Amino acid sequence: MVGLGMDPMRAIQSATSVAAELLRMEDDIGSVKPGLQADLVAVRGNPLDDVKLLQDVRFVMKAGKVVKEPEDRVSAARTTLTGTRSLRGAGRSRSAACQGPPLRNR
Repeated sequence: MVGLGMDPMRAIQSATSVAAELLRMEDDIGSVKPGLQADLVAVRGNPLDDVKLLQDVRFVMKAGKVVKEPEDRVSAARTTLTGTRSLRGAGRSRSAACQGPPLRNR
């Protein structure tokens, strides 16, 4: 859409909040607010400056669970937790500053 001239913010909104409104599901999905369902992605940089950053998703949270972390963060967690039996939940207590649209709305 951006390649055809759409503003990056409008393109992101069309995949999230506008889509939720068209489906009449804006009370459940489409934005990041308390009580709504949201899947989040994070990229390195600002997708409003370069929408192609959304092609290299570094972090994914789906239904409140981290399903993809940046490789450098995973390596750091393994280094820090050497000798532990499990890395499950490592480093997940901190909130992530996410930019970009939800990966997929329900």
